[in-house]
Amino acid sequence: MRKQLQKYLINAFVIVQITLVCMITLNNALFIHRHILPNGDVITHAHPYKKSGDTAPFKTHTHTTAEFFLLSGLNNLVFSIAAVFAVLLTFQIVKYNLQRNPHIIVPFHSFSSGRAPPVSL
Repeated sequence: MRKQLQKYLINAFVIVQITLVCMITLNNALFIHRHILPNGDVITHAHPYKKSGDTAPFKTHTHTTAEFFLLSGLNNLVFSIAAVFAVLLTFQIVKYNLQRNPHIIVPFHSFSSGRAPPVSL
């Protein structure tokens, strides 16, 4: 029973992660834009906004510093979690395969006969 619950939770987590990454990718594809700050810094981020008639290279809608920080943090957080989960999942798959087939990793064997190469003069 516990194994089934664990498997269900892992599958649910995978589905949620894939959904979040797909949504962020779609958001970046559709709504990425730039703002120029008063000090000249350029901020690039993505979020849904009304794009009709706004063809300027730098968008005119405004954000607070906290909003810029939140948008950046959310994007980085979801991708970081997805990357860590992918690495952990890869390790689990390798561990599982090694347990089932321990002969996959062949220990290093030296094929040297122990004698030195011939000397040419």
